[in-house]
Amino acid sequence: TGIFAGNPGGTVLTFNGSNSNYVESSTFTVIGSSMVYFNADASSNTVTRSYMQATGVAVHIGDGINEIEYNTISQSTVVATGAWAKGIRLSNVAYNNIIGNRITSVSPSPAQNGLGIYIIDASSSNLISQNIITAVNGDAVTIVLGIDNRVEFSTLTSQGYSGFVAWNTSGTVVTNSYIQGSTSAVISGSTGTVIADSILVATTTVNSGLWMRAGSVNLTLTSSTFQGGSQGAGIFIEGGNSGF
Repeated sequence: TGIFAGNPGGTVLTFNGSNSNYVESSTFTVIGSSMVYFNADASSNTVTRSYMQATGVAVHIGDGINEIEYNTISQSTVVATGAWAKGIRLSNVAYNNIIGNRITSVSPSPAQNGLGIYIIDASSSNLISQNIITAVNGDAVTIVLGIDNRVEFSTLTSQGYSGFVAWNTSGTVVTNSYIQGSTSAVISGSTGTVIADSILVATTTVNSGLWMRAGSVNLTLTSSTFQGGSQGAGIFIEGGNSGF
């Protein structure tokens, strides 16, 4: 409790195979690398009511090899800046919880796009709940090759890119959320995506509230509002999709 830690060029806090630790009311800052890192079977750790800022990746959960489960980031502020900045990255992990945070990613240009939350490498059953996620020159939330991940009761806003993106995922659920971006949401090559009780708003003239790219199967849309630009569409579905 009450930790203040900084590092000009490396990781500030690492959970290296450690379990059931609790960190609260602390501040962590770093320039470069990852600031808070969960790896090597780290599980059931909690960071709450804290401030985390990094140039690069602010919070990195997962080493792409080991099982890293049941960790929680809650009621905290997470800020990532710089080229390809990422607020929170989850890589090949399961059952982790990102709850009640304010997460911001700011990249210097669209060509160096960052991400608010980035879920990759078959990460599964992770919960993104009650967050305010903002990305400047990047997507607010992107899931690639994820399985059964859930976004709920959150606000996802992008300046210049999309609020939500799912690439080659299965069983993704987005519910009770507000999503805004150039194209609000993009679904591509994904199976069993559900968007329910949500509002999706495109902020540019020619783009759509939802863009369903080719290769997706069994998309379910329930009790939601999709607003495209004046020359776009509320929902735009490409050829090569089925089961809508």
